[in-house]
Amino acid sequence: MASDPKVKVVVADGVSDSRAVIRDLLRGLPFLEVIGEADTTDAAVSLVRHASPDLLLIDGAMDAMRGLEAAACAKRLRPSLKVLVYTAQPEEEYGRAALAKGADRWLAKLRLSRELPAAIQALIQLHP
Repeated sequence: MASDPKVKVVVADGVSDSRAVIRDLLRGLPFLEVIGEADTTDAAVSLVRHASPDLLLIDGAMDAMRGLEAAACAKRLRPSLKVLVYTAQPEEEYGRAALAKGADRWLAKLRLSRELPAAIQALIQLHP
């Protein structure tokens, strides 16, 4: 019996330690497979274009706040892509801006360890 296909994930963050923390959080979700990591917004968009992930986790503040623009570009390239934007900016105003740019979900970085797994599971349930 074939196993269910894994959800393909790209993690985009300009800080390698942050990417490592997210990788560790994702290890607890066996239905995910990290297929790429990006340390710039350009690399994130390129990975979305060429690797066809199902989910993009991106720091909205990377590359001088260009993370939101990269998320919007990724969504235009792959409309079915689920995008979760996270940032050190805890303000709800920033979250509204992320959602307006096409993100499916927004989280403050301080809440990632508590809320990322559940947020991903909710997004995946919405995944066609």
